[in-house]
Amino acid sequence: KGSRVFGPVEAPRPRLEGKHRRHVLLRARQRRRLQALLEDLLRGGLARHIPSHLLVEMDPYQMM
Repeated sequence: KGSRVFGPVEAPRPRLEGKHRRHVLLRARQRRRLQALLEDLLRGGLARHIPSHLLVEMDPYQMM
C-alpha cells in the first residue's frame, strides 16, 4: 500500500567495469515504507536470485 516497484530494466550503461547492471526503482510516499518494502524484497524470494554483493543506492538521479 502506497509503495510500488518498477523494473528491473537494463541500465543505460548495462556493463560498467566488467559488471552487469540492472535498475529497479522503489517508490513510496514515506521513507519508512520504502525501507520496509526493500527489507521485504530482500527477505523474500528476491534474495535468492541476487548476488550477495548487491549495491543499493538511494539516488534516483543516478538512474538517468
